[in-house]
Amino acid sequence: MIKYRYSLYTDLKAHLDMWRSLRWLKENNIHILYPNPWETLKLIFKQPKIDYQSDKNVTCNWVSAGNWGSYELPNEIWICPREINNKRIIEIIKHEIIHLEHEHEVQGMTHEEKEAYIISKENS
Repeated sequence: MIKYRYSLYTDLKAHLDMWRSLRWLKENNIHILYPNPWETLKLIFKQPKIDYQSDKNVTCNWVSAGNWGSYELPNEIWICPREINNKRIIEIIKHEIIHLEHEHEVQGMTHEEKEAYIISKENS
């Protein structure tokens, strides 16, 4: 089951994490959504309404900056819903959950190799 939540603390931490990993994000050609006070305010007052559920116990944190999706073992994902619709949000949620399920299999791979592997799992 997915627990969707928003926390200003978690959101601001995601802003800091984005700045800390900015070089890596750029080097790996990952779409970056820079912190923006207006976007943060919008998310505080209106989070996406997503009906998607999974049989996995996952916490989905809404954030207003960073990249569209990220994850951390054992069961946390971060989704930045800016510039995308609900259908795409659900695709990203599914993608990040697959990352959680297969993290042990992709250890030592480059980012590109890891993404290709995860996408192959999405399509199987």
